[in-house]
Amino acid sequence: MLHELRNVWLGLPWVLREKHTWLAPWYLRAKLRWLTARLDRRGGNGYSRPPLSITCRLTMRCNLRCRMCHCVHAQDETAQRLREVRDMPVALAKRLIDDLAGQGTYICFSGGEPLLYEALPEVFFYARERGVMATTATNAQLLEERAEELVERGPRVLSVSLLGPPDVHNETVCVPDAFERLQRGIEAVARAKARRRWRLPVVVINAPMTDLNAGRLVEMAEFVDDWPVAALHFQHMWFKPAEALSLQRSAHRGLLDESAFSEMGGADEHTVDPDALADEIAAVMGRPRKRPLAIYPELSREEIRRYYQEPQAALTPDAALCLWLYTFVHPNGEVSPCEGFNAGSLHEQSFMEIWNGEKLRGFRRTLIECGSLPICNRCCVFYRRF
Repeated sequence: MLHELRNVWLGLPWVLREKHTWLAPWYLRAKLRWLTARLDRRGGNGYSRPPLSITCRLTMRCNLRCRMCHCVHAQDETAQRLREVRDMPVALAKRLIDDLAGQGTYICFSGGEPLLYEALPEVFFYARERGVMATTATNAQLLEERAEELVERGPRVLSVSLLGPPDVHNETVCVPDAFERLQRGIEAVARAKARRRWRLPVVVINAPMTDLNAGRLVEMAEFVDDWPVAALHFQHMWFKPAEALSLQRSAHRGLLDESAFSEMGGADEHTVDPDALADEIAAVMGRPRKRPLAIYPELSREEIRRYYQEPQAALTPDAALCLWLYTFVHPNGEVSPCEGFNAGSLHEQSFMEIWNGEKLRGFRRTLIECGSLPICNRCCVFYRRF
């Protein structure tokens, strides 16, 4: 809690200067939902209030082939089934928004690559009309072309994925000019906002740490210093250790399809030098800051070592609250709060019927009994607080 308060304090001058006062009630509402999730869990029956956020994969298509992306490289049965429906029907996306209206849930439109979804501005505008806060996460390859419509009818927050300095980014995504297109897209959004004298969308750089960009984090931060963006956000690697999958099968056989998206592409957590990474993170955090900067999850040097060298080690006493707070919705309508778990289809039920249906409530009761699953400890959702 103390480090979260510190990060809020560091970001406050930016919020006031840029007049994004809407962020304050959003932050408080998120923290309140986190507290109420704990109350829901203590209820013991698997019931949950509406989620804090939903990640809606509008499409499984992508115009990059990132070496570490499990969505691209996985060939398991779950991945292949989800790819059968490439784009979510617009009517289904709007029905999901209708289900969320008035619930206080925000929605992140993702993919694949959401800017490949032709009706994206229409979906954003509909969410705005229904009072549902919408964000999106993009690789920015089409951002320059779609900047005007995204500023006109788009999200409140636009998260852009950066995977390294130019050479590393382009090599990682397997496209020779991807970094340059990303940079031009960010600049195009800034120009479109300036012409209208608008402050939205807030552009945030999300930078996953991988074995491919280890040693280049300070250089990445230096590039971002000169960009018209609001914040820089580094993430540790996410992975499914073989030991975790083995324990998962023995302890909870049949609960999940453990093979779902288990292939993590060409990135390898075993090659990360945790001490060197800890030094680099300290150097990034010690730089003069022009904007809010965060490392997720925030780990001590010893925790970084255990994170990469002891992949089964639990680094937090918190039980898994993700099933009370978050879920994914796939293009085919499947509601999936955990990879390999299909809670139901939006083609057959409303979102809230699925959210508190017996299948998902039973899964929550399993977490109440065991605290977390073996595969939880290196999953991004497990550490989320917003």
